[in-house]
Amino acid sequence: MHSDCTGCPLHGGVKTGSFPENIKAAVQYGKNLQAMVVAFNTVGAVSINRTHEILSSVFNIPLATGTIKNMVTRCAEALKDTYERIRLKMITLGLVHCDETGTRVDGKTIRSRHGQSGLRSFCSI
Repeated sequence: MHSDCTGCPLHGGVKTGSFPENIKAAVQYGKNLQAMVVAFNTVGAVSINRTHEILSSVFNIPLATGTIKNMVTRCAEALKDTYERIRLKMITLGLVHCDETGTRVDGKTIRSRHGQSGLRSFCSI
């Protein structure tokens, strides 16, 4: 018997591995998928249900709608400080074009506010 086979189940041994410490759940999704989900839902204005349908039918990834919502929420939380810095910078600018538009979110009409000056933009819901 080869020495590298001593731990093989076929030769009476058992091999065990160690689970990576950075893995926190039984199922995890990579950063590219998370970025695509957030882009669909925010930039593309694709609803959570429709994002689920696209991922399921096109990519065979039946991501739960709750998981999609959590991905978008985590991204928003991670960008809070950046968002606030942009908002404060926009306040200090001399000339800003502003617009307020009604839009539908989760079946309700809400107001989205947009401000732009030069290369800077700010959107608030």
